[in-house]
Amino acid sequence: MEKVEDAFGQFLLDTLESGDRTAELIEREDNFIDHGSNNGLYFFDHEEWEPIEQQAIESAQGNILDIGCGAGRHLLYLQEKGLEATAIDSSPGAVEVCRLRGVKNALVSDVWIFRPMPIATDLQEIIDQAKSKEKYD
Repeated sequence: MEKVEDAFGQFLLDTLESGDRTAELIEREDNFIDHGSNNGLYFFDHEEWEPIEQQAIESAQGNILDIGCGAGRHLLYLQEKGLEATAIDSSPGAVEVCRLRGVKNALVSDVWIFRPMPIATDLQEIIDQAKSKEKYD
């Protein structure tokens, strides 16, 4: 079996291409196997989200950073609402899916590479730091 370096990204790309709503499978080195999410979760439209998600996103304002953006469903909704939003994911495939779906600002970046920052740090500084460390065009 061929090792896939970006299994999650490949899953999202395959789902986008096929249109099939499936859940990802999780297999760890300790032989734990499980399904991850609800079928199609990463591609759900706002109307399909859980009520708590719908309620939470309505309070979003200002410049938004979505860390671990997956297929970009939250970013797409925020863009539709006219908010400035940036997506970050460590998966190049996930970021490619975001861009293919219309997310304007999507970066490949590992959140663990950022220097420690106080909570009060300006969000724009974090986004600028992610852009300077982006691994994917």
